[in-house]
Amino acid sequence: MRHCFRKSIAIAVLFGASACGNAELSQPALRAGPVRFSIAVQLGVAARTLVVNVRYRKQGGSDVSLAEQSIDVGSEVKQVPLSVDIAPCLADPLREGAGDAAAGNACIVRVGLTLLGSAGETLDKSETPPMVVRPGETAEARLGIGARVSQMLLALGVSHSCRTITVGAGATTCWGSNRNAQLGTVNRDTINTDVLVPQPLVVASLSSLDSEWQHTCGVTAAGAIQCWGANFAGQLGEAPSGARPSPRNVAGLPVMKQVVVGSDFTCGVSVDGIAYCWGENLWGALGDATQGSRATPAPVKTTVRFTRLAAGFNFVCGISTTGPLLCWGTLSGNPVPANIALGPVQVPGSELIRTASIAMGASHACALTDDGIALCLGRNEAGEIGDGTVIERLLPTPVAGGLRFSMLAAGARFTCGLALDGQSYCWGLNSVGQLGDGTNASRSVPTRVNGSLPFSIVAAGQSHVCAGTSGGVTYCWGSNVNGQLGDGTRTNRLVPTLVR
Repeated sequence: MRHCFRKSIAIAVLFGASACGNAELSQPALRAGPVRFSIAVQLGVAARTLVVNVRYRKQGGSDVSLAEQSIDVGSEVKQVPLSVDIAPCLADPLREGAGDAAAGNACIVRVGLTLLGSAGETLDKSETPPMVVRPGETAEARLGIGARVSQMLLALGVSHSCRTITVGAGATTCWGSNRNAQLGTVNRDTINTDVLVPQPLVVASLSSLDSEWQHTCGVTAAGAIQCWGANFAGQLGEAPSGARPSPRNVAGLPVMKQVVVGSDFTCGVSVDGIAYCWGENLWGALGDATQGSRATPAPVKTTVRFTRLAAGFNFVCGISTTGPLLCWGTLSGNPVPANIALGPVQVPGSELIRTASIAMGASHACALTDDGIALCLGRNEAGEIGDGTVIERLLPTPVAGGLRFSMLAAGARFTCGLALDGQSYCWGLNSVGQLGDGTNASRSVPTRVNGSLPFSIVAAGQSHVCAGTSGGVTYCWGSNVNGQLGDGTRTNRLVPTLVR
């Protein structure tokens, strides 16, 4: 069975095929002449108009519309025909890809959707990546679009993904590997298997969500931390065991506002700014001045108060209330004393910036200043620092390109960020398409993710990325060996792909 979004619109834009979604466009392949599409739109939210636009791009970057249709969607299912003539595109010598022999007698088109509210206001926008369409052929693409949600959270582990979408009450779903019950599903038949499409999780409404290796945690609206999944080192806040699929409150904590998850440990920040950690401590990630693991939360050894934390594979960094960045644990893959900070130490140079947010990769860290400048430090074997080199950086180093970002996310040897205009960029390792630019070529500077989807949130796993629109629609790309992209397959994706 195909699973689609609830309380949002999931739309499949299809050239000559049908697909799951609350809306479909289907008809024979595009050809040089009018092509008719049958559009079925079913709304799960209040909206007035859906605008569908098919366009091609000139080599200079400007778009030329081939067809546009405004559909009065109301709250019912509507059937609306759309006629597209690609002859103007085929006749344009300056069209995108016209000089590419591989393109042949073809057009590169994009299909855009705009959802309008009752007052004509824009609720959400979405667009396909570029698609090559030829006369007589069938091309398929999928788009999702929905009404604005009050909150969206994403948490990605090594091979699984979770999200919380809040429209009224919050709903959390997870997908991908469930080898150690990290999906939190109540269906025990899915444990030790891969779940290829999102499955509902029985958990309270969450205000914070995070995942890393094989466990997941969230903060409830009441300020309790709940965890589930692998518990080999006590990272769920209870005596070490194999795994636990059901979310359960971590005992011994005050009211919390954030939780972060590392390889086999967990940390959180209380509403008073005190950091607590528990789980594996061989690498010093608990910050309690020891290397002894513990299953019960204990405060990090510092008098500093934190506004926010971020966890890497074996280290944690926090933004202090006074601004500088403090970290503990180790960025190294070798837990020798010289490489370990058993308690918070200030990152050199961070006193000169005002850190607004942080993102941790496997062996690198990035921070965002108040004015949107991205700075990274740590290993740089694949260009994950983003400064145009592969030289390790021990001090915060500006990311090249002059972009201003609103959010950063870091995975294993790669980094992604949302620019202030909502466009996404990635840099670093690209072995399985985790940069989302349609290739497998690694990049040492920010490279725009394929398509023009305006994202409001982005998160990175070990080798995959997921991002969400303001309408609560989720796209993922990169590694999909365990179904962590949520598109119903195990196929790696080089461009953003709609989660079912």
